[in-house]
Amino acid sequence: MVWSAITAIFGNRKPRRVRLKMTQQEAFGERLESRVVMSANTLNTAALQSTPSFDVEPNNTPGTADIAGSFGTESYSANVYGSTGSGSGFQRNSGDDHGNNRQSATEIRLGLSNTGSMNGTIERARDLDYFKFYVGGLSRTQTMKIDVSQRAGSTLDPMMRLFNAAGQEIASNDDAGNSLNSQIIKTLARGWYYIEVKGHASSPAGLYTVSVRPTSTVPAIDDHENTVFARATAIPLTGSNVNSVSGSRSGVIERAGDQDLFRFDNLGTKRFTIDVTSSSGSQLDTYIDIYDERGRRVTGDDDGGAGTNSRLTLTIGSGRYFIRVSGVSSTTGAYTVSVRGVTESSNEGARERLTLGRNNSAEDFDQTRNGRKEYVMRATQSGSYRIELTNLGTTLRSSLVEIRDSNNRLIATRTVDFTNKAILRVNLTADLDYRINVIGASGNFNFRLNVAG
Repeated sequence: MVWSAITAIFGNRKPRRVRLKMTQQEAFGERLESRVVMSANTLNTAALQSTPSFDVEPNNTPGTADIAGSFGTESYSANVYGSTGSGSGFQRNSGDDHGNNRQSATEIRLGLSNTGSMNGTIERARDLDYFKFYVGGLSRTQTMKIDVSQRAGSTLDPMMRLFNAAGQEIASNDDAGNSLNSQIIKTLARGWYYIEVKGHASSPAGLYTVSVRPTSTVPAIDDHENTVFARATAIPLTGSNVNSVSGSRSGVIERAGDQDLFRFDNLGTKRFTIDVTSSSGSQLDTYIDIYDERGRRVTGDDDGGAGTNSRLTLTIGSGRYFIRVSGVSSTTGAYTVSVRGVTESSNEGARERLTLGRNNSAEDFDQTRNGRKEYVMRATQSGSYRIELTNLGTTLRSSLVEIRDSNNRLIATRTVDFTNKAILRVNLTADLDYRINVIGASGNFNFRLNVAG
């Protein structure tokens, strides 16, 4: 057994019995085998008392060591010895290639294809190796395959556990198929994950490789990238000035679940209209999502254009933006995506038409001008509607949303709360127009407005 040690020094004012407690600080789910040795701080460093081995339980449960007998008034050292592994105060044994807990995990950097691998060694029985990796991409979830395999000449029988960012175990495996190797296949959301590798008691040490990769790859016949920002197809924008720029690309949603990713650079245009239009004879029912350069979804649209085509008009700042095109309800077909700058109206009081799609909802991402933005919306059916304003600026309680009837009579109003949101629930009548006003009492701010019936 390999041991690591920490030392506590204390002095007694009078003879007394000593009780020491050890607590495992991280919930790794395993006991730490430990013992305590007492010695006087004199030239004679021989141990005076030693406890039998005892366990420190996981999940912050203390293990208690009783030192038999009483000790005098001189200074003593309590040397606490624990099996190499996790826990506050323990030192990772020299010669250990990877950390033994989440805090010291080695990162497996996944490339643009969400694939990566790393070699490791379980040096001895009860050694643990921890790795971490980040699942990225535009998809909300990806099915990932994680393998821990013996390297050539190794006798290791590897075991693996998978944890989420909160340290909760979400999967484990010992022997995959008819081999001693370990494998986990699991659908994961975007975020950090941790892999624990150790050896089975029957063959506890040896060399291995841990690899992480998606279970499926993009088919060879695919006209545009599906998920990775860096591989998005560029839409060059050209024009005589920043407010007259435009550009377009054609594409095909080849199969159910396919999606195409594009990017464009805004060099100063304040307002854009983005269209996705199905080609003649195409069965595609288009849907678009817009993301900023940090991968945060800005807004989306289903049927804002003619028929089942998509259209968004939005105000955005300078920078790079991404457009994701997909098909609704597994539809496929050819399309054209176009981006064009829109000259803002000199009439600041003009109301923008907010059109509800087939799912009786609409969303807009914009900025107030002269402290407000006004919409007119026609209810497509009678019943309850939810209107949500999200303030994306820095001033929270100085903005509100209100809804009025066509005669400008106030129906309801709400100021944003500490969550940056204001939510209205109102009953509307089909085929009547209503006015929705976004107002900032302390100047202009960026916002997202969502309406759902």
